[in-house]
Amino acid sequence: MFIVDDILRFPVSGIWFVMKEIHNAAQQELQDEGETIRQKLREYYMLLDSGKITEEEFDRRECEMLDRLEKIETLRRDRDEDRAAQA
Repeated sequence: MFIVDDILRFPVSGIWFVMKEIHNAAQQELQDEGETIRQKLREYYMLLDSGKITEEEFDRRECEMLDRLEKIETLRRDRDEDRAAQA
């Protein structure tokens, strides 16, 4: 009986496994993007300090990166709240 149950549940459990892996990959990508944005901001500060970009150019680039970082943080916060609500 248990073998039959396992066979019948296999398609569902297989799909569930794939969905969890996709979710984990997406979360890792968000985390990596956040670190990439922080690195870009450090580069922009160095360019500004060395005089290679103007204050206006720096402000524009910084604003773009901070907006992207804020979106990532909002997604993370929403994810954490969803996990807390499910627990």
